[in-house]
Amino acid sequence: MMPLFSIIVVSLNTKYQFLKTINSIKNQTFKKYEVVIVDGKSKDGTIDEIKKIKNKKFKFIIEKDKGIYDAMNKGVRKCSGNWIIFLNSGDILFNQNVLKKISKKKINEVDILFGDTMIQNKFFNYKSKAKNFNKKTFLMPFCHQSSLIRRNLLMKYCFDLKYKISSDFNFFIDIYYKSYSFLNLNLMISKVTSGGLSDSNRKKVFQENIKIIRKYNYDIRYLIILYINIWFNHFKNFIKFLIPDYLNSFILSIKYGKNK
Repeated sequence: MMPLFSIIVVSLNTKYQFLKTINSIKNQTFKKYEVVIVDGKSKDGTIDEIKKIKNKKFKFIIEKDKGIYDAMNKGVRKCSGNWIIFLNSGDILFNQNVLKKISKKKINEVDILFGDTMIQNKFFNYKSKAKNFNKKTFLMPFCHQSSLIRRNLLMKYCFDLKYKISSDFNFFIDIYYKSYSFLNLNLMISKVTSGGLSDSNRKKVFQENIKIIRKYNYDIRYLIILYINIWFNHFKNFIKFLIPDYLNSFILSIKYGKNK
């Protein structure tokens, strides 16, 4: 029987985070899924853990790659499910019923599914509410770990490797302008840790996003807004450098509200 969901897990020297991700998948109550693990030849024992997995739902690719989006593309080509979700090592599905809840939604007539994300900060967790793509979008409106994409779309439009951090944004905005349909599931889908690749390289994200949105003849006003965001991000990083972590977290707790 063909799986409904294909979960691609990308790893590189993240043994303990990897195990956390795999366990969150194994604990799912809905079992019509497969897992494709793409490891870039880890040297920290991750490969030993991969080889311990004997479940037929799991497939493996262990080889060098050209970066995270190359690894994701490789994973897509090995998938057989209708829907694909990407998790990096350390990311987990929000709870054991996530896939079950998604399977009960009316998803047959849409192309992209997305939902909310729980962000794990050093001191507390907070909810990142997903937003819709529109013609004013200049940053990712939801986390890619909380999105599901039809496999046929990813086979047709793979991630562009010239973008090192924002290739997911490039993919989604391209799909949006090609008039594919998006559905907000209004569900918490994944839990991720703050400080990932995009968080730690915000300047590079903005630079790549500017190149991407210019392809679509964006109104100059939105480019100006993006440039303002770049400078505001520099200012925030400067402030974060000056104040202690617990005070940064207190500010975030006021902005987002704490969640258990």
